[in-house]
Amino acid sequence: MSAEGGDGPGRRASRDSGQPAGDAQVTSEEAALADETTPPEEPALAEEASFPAATGPSGETSSADEPSALAAEGPTRRRSPAGPRLAAVLPWALGVLAIALSVAAGLEVAHVRQADSVADARTQAVAAARSAVQGVLSYDYRHLDQDFTAGRKLLTPGFAKDYEETTKAVAPTAKQYHAVVTAEVTAAGARNVSADSATVLLFVDQTSTNTKHAQPRIDQSRVRVTMVKDGGRWLLSKLEAL
Repeated sequence: MSAEGGDGPGRRASRDSGQPAGDAQVTSEEAALADETTPPEEPALAEEASFPAATGPSGETSSADEPSALAAEGPTRRRSPAGPRLAAVLPWALGVLAIALSVAAGLEVAHVRQADSVADARTQAVAAARSAVQGVLSYDYRHLDQDFTAGRKLLTPGFAKDYEETTKAVAPTAKQYHAVVTAEVTAAGARNVSADSATVLLFVDQTSTNTKHAQPRIDQSRVRVTMVKDGGRWLLSKLEAL
C-alpha cells in the first residue's frame, strides 16, 4: 500500500480524536512558543513570607497587626522625676502659705481689736448715760440755772435745744413750790453698740420734795437714751420715757 492511500499514525490519531492532524500540530507549536515567551514566575512577595509568631511576656502569640498598633500609639513617654518639680514648686507654695497665714493673722487681730473697741464703747456709753440721765432729771429750785446749764453740757447740740425749752417750762413751777428732784439710776444696759454710738436702757428712781407734799415721793420709771461719741466724749442725743 502506498503512503498516500494508507492510514498513517497521524491520520489514525486524527480520526480517533475527532480533530484534523494539521490542527494538532499547530496546537503543539503554539504551546511550545507560549512556554518560551512566558516569563518565569517571580518569588512570592515578602508579605506572603511566613514570619515567626511574636510572643508576649506571658508566652501568648500576638498577631501581625499588633506591632503596627503599638507603632501607631507612639513611643512610651517616661515620667520625669517628681523631685525636681517639687523642688521648683515648694518655695512658691511656702510663699503663698506664708501670705495666707499673714492675712489670717491680720484679720484675727483686727477682729480682736474691733471686739475690744466695742467692749470699751459699751462700758463708756453706759457710764456716760448714767451720768447724763441723773444730771438732766435732777434739779433744785435754789440753783436752777446752774443745774440746767450743767445738764446741757451732757447733751448733743441738737438735743440741748429741746432740753432748754423743757427747763424753761419747769423753772417757774419749781421755784413756786420749792421743788427738789433727785434722780438715781438703779440699773442700765446697752444694746446696738458700736465704736461711736449705743442705745442704753435705764431704770430710774426720782425722789421729789416740794411744799405740796409733806413726805418725799419716789417715782420709778424706765427711759431709753441714745448715746453718741462726739469729740472723744459720750453725749446724750435722745431720751424717751417707756
